[in-house]
Amino acid sequence: MRQITFIISLCIVSAHLWGQAPANNLCTGATSTIPDGTCYAGTTVDANDNIVSEVGCATQAGPNAHRDVWYSFTATTTTVNYNITSPSGSTIELILMSGTCSTLALVNSSCQTSPLVTTFAGLTIGQTYYYAVSFPSNVGSSFTTCVTSMATPPSAGQNCASAQPLCSNSSFGGNSSGFGTQELNSSNRGCLLANERQSSWYYFQIQTGGTLEMTISPTISVDYDFALWGPLTSYQCPVAGSPIRCSFASEIATFDNTGSYNTGFGPLGTEASDGTAGILDGWASTLNVLAGQFYILCIDNYTMSNTPFNLSWGGSAVLSCALVPIELTEFNGKKFDNHNVISWTTASEENNKLFVLEHSTDARYFYEIFTINGAGNSQSTLRYYYRDYRFNREKINYYRLRQIDDNGTDSYSTIIAINNFDDKTIRSMVIYDMLGKEQVDAQNLQGLYFILTEYEDGTFFTEKKWFR
Repeated sequence: MRQITFIISLCIVSAHLWGQAPANNLCTGATSTIPDGTCYAGTTVDANDNIVSEVGCATQAGPNAHRDVWYSFTATTTTVNYNITSPSGSTIELILMSGTCSTLALVNSSCQTSPLVTTFAGLTIGQTYYYAVSFPSNVGSSFTTCVTSMATPPSAGQNCASAQPLCSNSSFGGNSSGFGTQELNSSNRGCLLANERQSSWYYFQIQTGGTLEMTISPTISVDYDFALWGPLTSYQCPVAGSPIRCSFASEIATFDNTGSYNTGFGPLGTEASDGTAGILDGWASTLNVLAGQFYILCIDNYTMSNTPFNLSWGGSAVLSCALVPIELTEFNGKKFDNHNVISWTTASEENNKLFVLEHSTDARYFYEIFTINGAGNSQSTLRYYYRDYRFNREKINYYRLRQIDDNGTDSYSTIIAINNFDDKTIRSMVIYDMLGKEQVDAQNLQGLYFILTEYEDGTFFTEKKWFR
């Protein structure tokens, strides 16, 4: 990933004659925060501009016109969500950086009027990040900033048939390293004239009708495209017919017309399909949706740069994932003197044939230890249990759940772990690659990965591990 590095001026600034500069006016005095949703009050009143030149999206009013205050946090997940509110009608400027206060690298930025709500992905767990909040034209204003760690959603499939369900309007980060089967052609690609290049597939259902808006924000300046098919009465692959919303505009055209590399559909769009005619700005128009409708979304990195993106929703509609074969609400493990109890709970099941519980002592090679039939179709809460008497008493024991549909399609749960030689109880364990993508199947991994372990007391432990 290309990083833009810049130097922060660290000269100590004397207080203004009319007031004292905020204590966190400098990076070295950044307010330490916890990314657990806790909100912190701040102000840029009497602050100074300590960032030399324009950085990220903070370009309004030119350089040296953005009074900044500073915060820091240590990443516990690879994705964080920001919610910054201000009574000022001016644009809120958020700049996220890594490194040290003497030399900082730009990670991402977002500039929005209040409330500023955005998601940044691709962070490194355990690394300290700094972020600055400012307003253009030297505006001094109070604000509230909240940062929340977000669990990275499972990797989206590279084919329509393995599309990742989107169960809510929550923002998330994604990426793709290529495509599987080429599923786009002249009959169904719409404006995506180059077909799939680096694609990710998703699907969702509308729970509550209304307007729907979507913003795709690349973490650096690259060309992302998308196509949305629907409305459908069922989940149908391969997709047929032209997409209902589509964008194929280049990143340069998008930036020249909007000042951003973002793409999507919403109020900025004036046409259903962007990139083949009209204003080439990367935006399609807002979508009106009805409850019960299904949609399939393909997001494609035309640049083929392996660059992550952030996706956020807008509008009044509410999304759900009613198509998911099971709604798994719990998957837990607990140790006893002579056995481990593995339990899971489903809120609903659709065409669910069976569950296969798998065990491992290295979180890489799993083998089957228990199989139980699913409920088929159910809208009731169902609980499943298994007592493992053959666990390894001298190691950490890992478990994952494999769910198989009636048609043979399978999917895996996240991995849970039980530390049978330590009094500290493990709540969850997740493996991430260097791009922050969660790895469900570790058997074929090669290279350096991060393992994040969360304990029931709320503490985390991160380690790097080479898989060979």
